[in-house]
Amino acid sequence: MKRWMLWGAALLTAAACNTVELSSGSSPSLFDIDAPGELFGPLAQEITYEVDCDRSWSVRLKDGSWATVGRRTEMSQTRMSLKLALTLNLGEEERIDSLLFTSGSVVKRVAVKQSGISAFVSSRTIDLSAGPQTLTITAPDAWTFTVPASASWISLSAESGLAGITVMTLKATDANENVGARSAQLTLSCAGAQIPIQVTQAQTDAIRTVGELWEFDYNGGTFQVDVLSNVDVEVDIPDEAASWLTLLESKALDNSTLTFLAAPNRAFQPVSATVTLRGGSVERSFSVTVGGFARVMEESSLGVFDLTPGTDWTYSEGIDQISRHYGKGTATFSLRNPYEKAYWSLTGSFSDPGATTVDAVLSYLLSADGEPASQTLSLKVLHRSGNLVWLQGDGTPGFIIKL
Repeated sequence: MKRWMLWGAALLTAAACNTVELSSGSSPSLFDIDAPGELFGPLAQEITYEVDCDRSWSVRLKDGSWATVGRRTEMSQTRMSLKLALTLNLGEEERIDSLLFTSGSVVKRVAVKQSGISAFVSSRTIDLSAGPQTLTITAPDAWTFTVPASASWISLSAESGLAGITVMTLKATDANENVGARSAQLTLSCAGAQIPIQVTQAQTDAIRTVGELWEFDYNGGTFQVDVLSNVDVEVDIPDEAASWLTLLESKALDNSTLTFLAAPNRAFQPVSATVTLRGGSVERSFSVTVGGFARVMEESSLGVFDLTPGTDWTYSEGIDQISRHYGKGTATFSLRNPYEKAYWSLTGSFSDPGATTVDAVLSYLLSADGEPASQTLSLKVLHRSGNLVWLQGDGTPGFIIKL
């Protein structure tokens, strides 16, 4: 016969029973009850009581809502065994009933208590949102877990075990970046009982983008950012970029395409911004950069040829300007404008690396035989790269000199 692990293993003898003398009727000379304990585990089980009585006797449960009095078996002329069946207690609270044995004028009361389900399994609801969780099983017999195929996202450190105490771990195999929470019902089986264990995991807010950096030349352009998310997404463009970066349109939030326009950059230096996508408890950022003219000058062909002292070179953008330069910090060169057939020369000191403006004298002839004239210019230093300097004057084209 299979033995059950019983909570509260101390035997209760007849002396531990509550005895009530009735007001009338005769009493038995022998009336003892041996109980296998008072507190039992929460699983369904059958309890055996042995009764010694030299007269006829009866028994009933005071409540009887979760236990049932079963068969009697004669063991001797005075001794009989009595079976009491307990149902599974899925509640957390201990429940109590009483067996009332009556013989003649004597009633003996035997307490019957059954532990809540936590005495068998520490919890029947497990939330994996905060990470792995432990579960303690105190089993009277071998046990097994049944995990449905739909719950492949749940990992158990053990799916079966023997009688005794087992501490196991449950964890999620991923962070649940799905839309909404997920749940599954596991079944813990032991001694014929099947205990449902509910496992849940809240969604982890997620925003994913394809690409983290968009770079353009000074012309700017439109670009699309593919966004995968399980939350509503808010687009945050910093105030300082509002004049040149615009969100044009977006589609569905769970799988969206955000279209942006980066306007042309007329400044000499590049502009950049970090765009932030926010939703739920998560955010994701990407960067946008639109180059300035300095970058164009450094990274593209400038139309500058053979920069050695005394040779000719041509300014970029196709303007037919031939100039001659000389080193040592002072540049004197001539510019020929084919439209006016004028001859120009520019003299100034450009070697100070900290200078932002340079005062220069522009001398010119409207024709080869014309009268010379001159004009003082304040030239803005646009950019320096190595020994090259880019200059710009009001109403004049740019000048590039080599120091």
